[in-house]
Amino acid sequence: MKKDSSIPVVQLDGDFFRVITLSEVDPEKISGNHRRDFFLILWFWSDSGTHFIDFQPYPVKKGEIYFLAPNQVYSAPGCRLNGVAMAISRELLDGIETDHLKFLFNPFVNDGVLISGGTEQSLKQVLGLIQAEESGQKDECLLSAYLKAFLIHAYRESQSSPVVGSFEDKRLKKLYELVIANFKEEKSTAFYAEKIGLTSKRLNEILKEKFNLTITKFLHNQLILEAKKEISFGEKNFKEIAFDLGFSEQAYFSRFFKKQTGLTPESFQQKMFRLSKYKS
Repeated sequence: MKKDSSIPVVQLDGDFFRVITLSEVDPEKISGNHRRDFFLILWFWSDSGTHFIDFQPYPVKKGEIYFLAPNQVYSAPGCRLNGVAMAISRELLDGIETDHLKFLFNPFVNDGVLISGGTEQSLKQVLGLIQAEESGQKDECLLSAYLKAFLIHAYRESQSSPVVGSFEDKRLKKLYELVIANFKEEKSTAFYAEKIGLTSKRLNEILKEKFNLTITKFLHNQLILEAKKEISFGEKNFKEIAFDLGFSEQAYFSRFFKKQTGLTPESFQQKMFRLSKYKS
């Protein structure tokens, strides 16, 4: 893939926090695939079709909040979004020491968090404080405190989500960390089961119950997501991507990719080239 066809990166340009009114965003700006170098909160206030996170479709539904980590691929083709977005620098979020709040931005779990009526009022009050400070003194300590309050309310709501709430299980948190750190080199169920202190059978039972997945499928999903990102970024050829992901041969990688996605790497690359029309 040519360099100019890779997925564009949106940056905060030296800023540490920004509140964005979604109805003021040009739909063309978000119609094509793009990624960011910051964390992003999207809170939708009305229904508006489908948006895509890491190439997977999710409904734009009134009252749902999505939490995106840096470098996740995003697009909202054909959507006129209504709501608010918060762009958060890595440094600002790192300053919030409560780890379970940061887990809202877990890039493996991209389901939206539906906000109930009671919590919505609390969140809007906190949002009002955030907007006033962001447009005024923009004190980093105060914005960090308001942001933490916003995340606490959202996190409480997330516990009613069967997917997001599953990561309260410390074993699944540990598994996620292990997979992210080792999926390119370690592809056996036994490796992860031993690290967590479970049998392979029990680990598969837990994953099946929570996500309807086996550990093998869990690993395959991560490999395919990483492959899609690398292909879309356009910085490596297929052979380099294959070796980086632990495949001994490019042909094996190509067969694996097609089996999992229904497309060859070349076909996926061409599809991404057509969709990458983000306008800076």
